Amino acid sequence: MIGEGDGSDRLTSIEQLRALYGEVGGRSADKVINQLDKHCKAFIALSPFVVLASQDDTKVDVSPRGGQPGFTKIDDETGA
Repeated sequence: MIGEGDGSDRLTSIEQLRALYGEVGGRSADKVINQLDKHCKAFIALSPFVVLASQDDTKVDVSPRGGQPGFTKIDDETGA
C-alpha cells in the first residue's frame, strides 16, 4: 500500500504512475501550461509565503520562506 514508509511502495517512473492512475485527460490536461500566465504571476506577487525546494540524487530539502507580499521575484517565466 502506498504510504507505508518502508520505500518498497515508492514510484520511480512515469510508467508506474500511469499504471496506478491512468493517463491524464480532460480538464486536468487542459490546465497544463509551459510558462507562468498573468494569474500565476499575480498569485506569486501577492503571496507572503513560499516553499523553496532543492534535491540531489538521495534527498529533497524543503524550506519555508516568508516576507511581505512581493518579496519573491520571477526571473524566468518558463522555469527552465
